[in-house]
Amino acid sequence: DPSSNPSLGGMASTGASGMTTLRYGTTKESVVSLLVATPQGNLLRTRRNVRKSSSGYELTQLYMGSEGTLGIICELTVRVRQI
Repeated sequence: DPSSNPSLGGMASTGASGMTTLRYGTTKESVVSLLVATPQGNLLRTRRNVRKSSSGYELTQLYMGSEGTLGIICELTVRVRQI
């Protein structure tokens, strides 16, 4: 909704994409990494360089759309697309 004036943090925490989804893709496709404050007070950075493995959860996608129930998104890194 263009009249709602959404913020990046709000779109990331709810998983919303708005009216430009068809042209630019969803918010989850544009977010590269997150800095999340967990309920225990720890800071967690997602998508760090690790040894190649298929085990474990994709934490960036897990925290996106959780609406703050798993942690508070403090910082997010987005992919910039050419217009």
